[in-house]
Amino acid sequence: MEFEPVYLADRLNHTEDGKGFAKNKLNVINPRGTVGVVTLWTDPERVWNQWFGELPGLFVRDSPLVAITSLYGNGFPQFLANLANNPQINKIVVTGKDIGEVVPSSKYLPSFLNRDFEEIEFGGIRMNKINGTSFYLDAQFSPEMFSHLRTERFRQSDLERIVSFISEETSQRKDRVKIELKQPAFSDYPSDITNHNIVAATPLDGWMEVMYRIDRFGKNINIGAKGVRRALFNLDVNIIDSEVDVQRAVEFGFCTDVAESYMAQILSGELPGDSDYSYGNRVRAYWGGDALDVVAKRLKANKDDRYSFISLWDTKRDLIDGKSHPCLTDVYFANNDGRLMLSAGFRTHNAVSAYLYNLYALRALQEYVTEGSGIEPGQINIRSRFISIDPSDTSLDSKMNLIKERRRVPLQVNDPRGYFVANGSNGKITLDHYSPEGILIHKYEGDSASAIKNQLRRDVAVLEPDHAIWIGYNLARAEQELHGEIKEL
Repeated sequence: MEFEPVYLADRLNHTEDGKGFAKNKLNVINPRGTVGVVTLWTDPERVWNQWFGELPGLFVRDSPLVAITSLYGNGFPQFLANLANNPQINKIVVTGKDIGEVVPSSKYLPSFLNRDFEEIEFGGIRMNKINGTSFYLDAQFSPEMFSHLRTERFRQSDLERIVSFISEETSQRKDRVKIELKQPAFSDYPSDITNHNIVAATPLDGWMEVMYRIDRFGKNINIGAKGVRRALFNLDVNIIDSEVDVQRAVEFGFCTDVAESYMAQILSGELPGDSDYSYGNRVRAYWGGDALDVVAKRLKANKDDRYSFISLWDTKRDLIDGKSHPCLTDVYFANNDGRLMLSAGFRTHNAVSAYLYNLYALRALQEYVTEGSGIEPGQINIRSRFISIDPSDTSLDSKMNLIKERRRVPLQVNDPRGYFVANGSNGKITLDHYSPEGILIHKYEGDSASAIKNQLRRDVAVLEPDHAIWIGYNLARAEQELHGEIKEL
């Protein structure tokens, strides 16, 4: 039986005796093989090159190996669907490293096969939640489908045991089962995908609004080897109260342990194992010093310091040489009315699983600088230059159902540019503009609501859309009372 993937079929790369490995492809050694290798978060090319140098016999045309590929976590349903459709694959070698406990993808397969999961209803959809993770799996999958499958975890260097495991004879066969994963339904609404701004009270509220905006206004973009992503560009989010409250997020599938791991890792300057980079290392050690401590000391010495900018992006290594590709590229700290504001830039952003955890990690940076500078934490601003969701992510339906149920849009009439009082008398409409503190800034006057509306637009006097709608209503009401009609909008 030859390997026939249900998913990623367009990304197959057939190698010739181990030569011709292609990045971001599913590299096939022997399409009639019976053993697969997953490298978790370790780059499969690294494993491929090591093994090819020491065990070239595993890469010949009649090798028992089908393919060597990564397994980050989000691709687990597609991974299972391909296994169900290829029952000739009866063994899986698991090697490589997870990123700490942030995405424990090494736990997914053995936990699933051992029925270490609970059946739940999540957002109106029946799913299975793998215990000890925040991962939800399509209920179409059952361990019985994979009763023929053996899986074992190995160190990457434990070649003797790996070869022994691969070489063991197995003969059990099953029929192909084709699983069509449920696809979330999207409705496209027109927008400028480069110009969305969100103001939210808390990190969870911000994440819900981010997901809603991408779902409603995003554009499906084919980004090459990784397939289609629904995306927005240059999304700006302002979180007013950045305090971490993971418990509110638990019902959406987020996990306290994972949040704590993100927060701990961004404060650690150590570079884990064979990782190409880590945010903590880039912030606290990579450039030859602890930039976070320097920022805290500068702001303690001068609360209005304007040098407190940390770059995580190394143009030579990350762009020119292409050795690593951090998503978080820069962090800036500033005193804003006695509160420590943190502004962060992301090159690219996974909205579904990473965004909220990234927010919590940024809060950890903010709290650290607060402790060193004495400036209390304030808002967090994030610019995501490319932010997306994967339409094939099987957890999307559940999350979006809950978001539409839980999301609240507060009425934004407390405009930071002030408030207005409208009146109509003596044949004129007046609109008095006051500062938030109640000081008269300007008096607008005209014979119609439209005339004053044009003056407001010229002065850019109104910020919040809700406030603009409220002013328009009151101007129209004043004109109606003054003239008995509304002449012009």
